[in-house]
Amino acid sequence: AGWTPEAAGNTGAGNVWGLMSADEARDLLAATDPNETAALVLSSVVALRANSADRSGPVAVIGAGRAAGGIGHEVLRSIVDNGFRGQVWPVHPEAAEVAGLPAVPSIGAVPERVDLAVVCVPARAVPEVVEACGAARVGTLLVITAGFGDDGGDATARERAVADLARRHGMRLIGPASLGVVTTNPAVRLHATFAPVTVAPGRVG
Repeated sequence: AGWTPEAAGNTGAGNVWGLMSADEARDLLAATDPNETAALVLSSVVALRANSADRSGPVAVIGAGRAAGGIGHEVLRSIVDNGFRGQVWPVHPEAAEVAGLPAVPSIGAVPERVDLAVVCVPARAVPEVVEACGAARVGTLLVITAGFGDDGGDATARERAVADLARRHGMRLIGPASLGVVTTNPAVRLHATFAPVTVAPGRVG
């Protein structure tokens, strides 16, 4: 794709809510009522019932940088640190490992079918990544990336184009500009978010 998370920097590697680093995103979330922050994450969880993201199948984080502070790296750390029960694959075009896990250069290089791909790449690279995920028969896409209109283009049209690509390949789509998803099922324990929230198991509502 002609980019790496490190070359893009914190803002490019995970372009969330415009140009915002992971530290800035955490500062914003820290100033938000904890219940409201949890609700933002849980609003995605409700849509995951009977979804591939509600199982412990393989998860890939595309755009997981080697250095702490980038959105992709922080999402990867959250998945690992919260005890996800399945296999996690960092996708990085150059690194042999990220956060102590073996990395692959592309989604097509993952040696098993991926249930959930978390996309944390610059907005300009998202369509190419979605196409690659479709070719790799990924089940569900979680697109953290935002900023589709930062160059003055039509953000809505570009986001709709991403949704159309996912639909054409038969993939479920969460996002773009998603805060992430959390599944508290003890058989799964998926915390695919950079938000510093703890969500206890139980019913929503």
